[in-house]
Amino acid sequence: MWILTILHECLSGLKPVIMSDRNQGLLAGMPRVFGVENHTYCVRHLIENLMTKAGRLGIRCNASKDLIKEMFNRVAYATIAAEYDCALDEMRRFKRELALWVEKNEPQRWAQSKFKKERWGKLNNNPMESWNNWMRKLRAMSIPWLLLGHLQKV
Repeated sequence: MWILTILHECLSGLKPVIMSDRNQGLLAGMPRVFGVENHTYCVRHLIENLMTKAGRLGIRCNASKDLIKEMFNRVAYATIAAEYDCALDEMRRFKRELALWVEKNEPQRWAQSKFKKERWGKLNNNPMESWNNWMRKLRAMSIPWLLLGHLQKV
């Protein structure tokens, strides 16, 4: 809550769309500070979670996993409801449990046809993940050194 509140204050009340990996702290804090309508989920992280579900269902073949990823991307990147429904039906025919997983994981928070706020066409946070990896060594530093390290990188 603290960092979200500080961010909100720094933005002078603006409420941008914030993408996350569904971290529990963000799931709890985002609705309170920015509103649930401004919180979207990273599709790449959702695919990772879906692949875990597929593994639990006994799907281990790489070709099958690749097919599931393609089907999921069609669901996620569908631009209209009919296209979304068609892609989800395809997944349902392949493996009903995977389609149920998609439906239970709040597609209104990440699917292009369902999330109504502008995300500048981005459905994943890959650039931020790259930044985090680049900054990994700074994480153990004190706050002043951490900030200085960020400024130097920028």
